[in-house]
Amino acid sequence: MQRLNRIFAFVLAAAPVLLLALFLGCAPETEFSGAPLLNAMPDTRITGTPPVLRQTDFTVRFFWTGNDPDGRVKGFQWKMTTNGLDGISVRDTLTYDPATGDTLNPWIFTEVTDTTFVVSADSSGFPLDDNLGLRDARFYQYHTLFVRAIDEDGAVDPTPAFVTFTATTLAPSIRVSSPANISTETWKGVPPSASFGWTGTDPDFELGVPIKVRYMMKQIPYESAATTRDSLYSLTKDSDPLWSDWLPYLADEEERRVTFSQIPAKEAGEWLYYIFAIQAQDTAGARNLDRNYQRNVVHFRIKEEVAPTIEVCDQFLGCRKSSKLGLAYAYDIAQGQPLNFRWSANASWYGGVLEAFRYGWDVTDPDNDEDDGWQVSWGLSALHREAEEKSFASGQHTLLVQSIDNSGLKSSIEIVLNVVPVPEPSSQGPLLLVDDVPDKTSNAWPSRSGEALDRDEQRDNFWEEVLSLSGGVSGFSWDLDMVDTEEFSQFGYREAVNYRNIMWTTKLASTTFLHSEFDPSSDLSTKFIWLAPYQQSVGNLMLFGSGALTNFHQKAVFQQGTDPEDGSPIYSSESWAWPVIYDTSDGRYQTPNGTMYAIGFGMAEDIDGNEYRVGPGQYPYDSIGISVLDQLEPTIIYPSSVGATTRRRNCVGTKAIFVDPDFKMNYVDAGAFPDTIFHDLDIDWKDHSPAYQDEYGIPLASSTYPFASKDEFYNLMINTDRLSTWSEQTMPDGSPVVEPMFRLYARFDYITDEHIRVGDDSYPDFDTGLVCGTKALELTKRTRMAGAALGILSHRYESTKPGGRGDIVWGFDPYRFDRENIKKVIQWVMSRYYGEDAAD
Repeated sequence: MQRLNRIFAFVLAAAPVLLLALFLGCAPETEFSGAPLLNAMPDTRITGTPPVLRQTDFTVRFFWTGNDPDGRVKGFQWKMTTNGLDGISVRDTLTYDPATGDTLNPWIFTEVTDTTFVVSADSSGFPLDDNLGLRDARFYQYHTLFVRAIDEDGAVDPTPAFVTFTATTLAPSIRVSSPANISTETWKGVPPSASFGWTGTDPDFELGVPIKVRYMMKQIPYESAATTRDSLYSLTKDSDPLWSDWLPYLADEEERRVTFSQIPAKEAGEWLYYIFAIQAQDTAGARNLDRNYQRNVVHFRIKEEVAPTIEVCDQFLGCRKSSKLGLAYAYDIAQGQPLNFRWSANASWYGGVLEAFRYGWDVTDPDNDEDDGWQVSWGLSALHREAEEKSFASGQHTLLVQSIDNSGLKSSIEIVLNVVPVPEPSSQGPLLLVDDVPDKTSNAWPSRSGEALDRDEQRDNFWEEVLSLSGGVSGFSWDLDMVDTEEFSQFGYREAVNYRNIMWTTKLASTTFLHSEFDPSSDLSTKFIWLAPYQQSVGNLMLFGSGALTNFHQKAVFQQGTDPEDGSPIYSSESWAWPVIYDTSDGRYQTPNGTMYAIGFGMAEDIDGNEYRVGPGQYPYDSIGISVLDQLEPTIIYPSSVGATTRRRNCVGTKAIFVDPDFKMNYVDAGAFPDTIFHDLDIDWKDHSPAYQDEYGIPLASSTYPFASKDEFYNLMINTDRLSTWSEQTMPDGSPVVEPMFRLYARFDYITDEHIRVGDDSYPDFDTGLVCGTKALELTKRTRMAGAALGILSHRYESTKPGGRGDIVWGFDPYRFDRENIKKVIQWVMSRYYGEDAAD
């Protein structure tokens, strides 16, 4: 039992009021007929304490008990004192001040036998932390808990139980979190009316944040520089009268800021220099004592060359940003194209506060507030953040959006829209061929004589034969209706509208010209791909080639941070781990050795700050209608480690394509083209050369196969441990958006079938994992991609385009296949499906 003896005696001597109450509580009792008996005093014990009293937390729990020799304990009184650093004193124990009668440490009644206390720990430099630096040493405070029992007659224990302990806590930390450009080792410019925000943490408080903050802004001499530890302390002493009062640390980040208005930039022609400091306090009263340069003490000067970063977005045209006046971007748009512009702005990156927006159409004089083109005056309402939906039949029209901050600094964006008239279908050309294959200097696919067959000349001969000669497209001119992107890439929607059909052949080429002046720093979801409005309302697209849809996101781009100079996003590019699932929140995958790969497009915030999945905004998902994209021999299959053998092209590569049975039944006339089409023997001659054949005259699975590494297949999930779910996209009537048109006949399956045909039922008789890759084959020894959809018909825009026909995507290069048979397919597409007349 712990007792207060000598100390409590001092309490009685110094507190006559308490003494009187104590004696009045000891009333005599009378038994049956006898003399009066004195009431026995109750007794108190503290039964549970923190394990180490010399260094507890600032949240402590104590247990106690009491007994009364001649009755019952009805409750307890307790008091918690804060002792001086030299130990407990008489004054620490007083209930009342003997000189004034003021309450000092009142007794508090309770009926419970335990309580959790939150006490102060606001003295810096805990003695047991002498070996630690100022920032790491704990705050502390000595406390004593007194507890005394009260019996049912009101008598109190004259010798309360007590325990003394030392509460400790770590100091909170805090930093200046805005403006974003402040945390660098140079004098950063902020506007005349500057706003500063803060973010704090508290490592040993359950909410994880401080409870109070205070700040200080003051002018300093440039010579002090405010960069060394000594200068920071001398400029921000705790006793400095410029410190604000302590304020609550608010949960809303937007409310954790202070704005200083009209700060002078110069005096007598000389720059003025300033510091802003922030300090935090936690529940226990501990304060951060550190002064970290450009963290919780920042320096700045006034600069008037900054302005809000404004972003204007449209669902089809994407987004544009500007931090200055007069920046303009031009787009070609379709007649009647719906325009839904919305915008936002950010001034916090440089310490400003956004005040208002205004916008107008075809404003003649932006400096004239009375110009008829302005749609609204300055304001911040919802009507000031978006334009009513518009469409134009002709001409050039300009949307002007301006923003202004609390210093009167402005930024603007002009969106110049050139309405491209779409000719009547009868006035359009039948077909535009786009050669998007970088093959001018290719040395791939050597013939038997060593001549490179993957050259532009050979490809041109193929396409001219297919499209210009007999059975081709009537009205197609090779000289007028073919564009080679290696020679001329500056074309787009304006040129495309003059054709009813576009045949686009590609091979993992650069398709940046599709994005019509897009900002390369923008994330992938904001790029304007003019093929989409063409497909939607003008004509039909046939996109052919290995990696055709991969072109639309060749690199995985993710925002890594913010530029401290202007608040603009900083992006990095990463390689893909396949398959790509569009409608998921997935973003990245990190291999065991730390390499980052993209497996999806992740999440982003829209112009209103709402989170959304970026993947569904991608062209392959949105405009074609696929949900999953994969390649036959990807570099990395999720979740393989870097360099892992997964699927090798000598096994999984395309040997032939075969028409989907349902597609054939629904669309193809009998005998229009063969069900199965193999590679051209002049290109794929090595597989049929003795040097590449085994004893049966069949190609060796282990021999080199140079084709189809990047051939794509769609809406098939194989060989992955990903938990992300997906589903095929459907039309309003519930039918699939895409239909398989051609399916994969893989090289290994072809070789196996050839062995079966000659009676070799033991094939394969080797380690297929070494030859084909660990994720290439099923247990049945067939390729896992067998029958994958390599060619699809998309119904996405059938109802909105004049011809009422779908778009076609082949994830393989038709030039590789048997000339006569693949020519029949392409000519069937143009004549029987799209209805163009055949050339004589």
